[in-house]
Amino acid sequence: MPSALVIGASRGLGYELTKALEEDGYRTFGTTRSDHHELPPGVERISPIDLIQEDAGAKIAVALGEIKLDLVIVNAGVFKKESFEEPSFEDEVEMYKVVAIAPVFLARHLYLTDLLASPSKFILITTEGGSIALRTKEEGGGNYGHHGSKAAANMVGKLLANDFYDKGITVAMIH
Repeated sequence: MPSALVIGASRGLGYELTKALEEDGYRTFGTTRSDHHELPPGVERISPIDLIQEDAGAKIAVALGEIKLDLVIVNAGVFKKESFEEPSFEDEVEMYKVVAIAPVFLARHLYLTDLLASPSKFILITTEGGSIALRTKEEGGGNYGHHGSKAAANMVGKLLANDFYDKGITVAMIH
């Protein structure tokens, strides 16, 4: 039976991904920041996992034990509105940590603890909001942390793809 991990599975897309993977016959794990959210039947919860904490990867590894993952989907994200007139340093740092910094440490930790199967897939859910070419004058500015962290996540995905190229791990960014 193939195995999958969805990081950020408590609602929305993450919830639906865990549900679909479970229905498709994967042994499915989902991370949540707390135990307050229900997961689909059959999905195994790994909680509490907060990606702003440096030990998130270690906690996931301990929970998985020796289970090799065929698929990892990093869906967790943070969006906090801000404008040029009212930027928030704290909010921007949180968005960058969750969206662009944590995936590097998660991938590295899962790899070093030999939890990524070969072959396997490591997927980053990103957005075209991280595209520099699509940021136009007509759309205006603002939401710097969101757009900047997504652009950084796209670069992180490309660099992880390079690092994992000869290790049997495919990295993709999907929006």
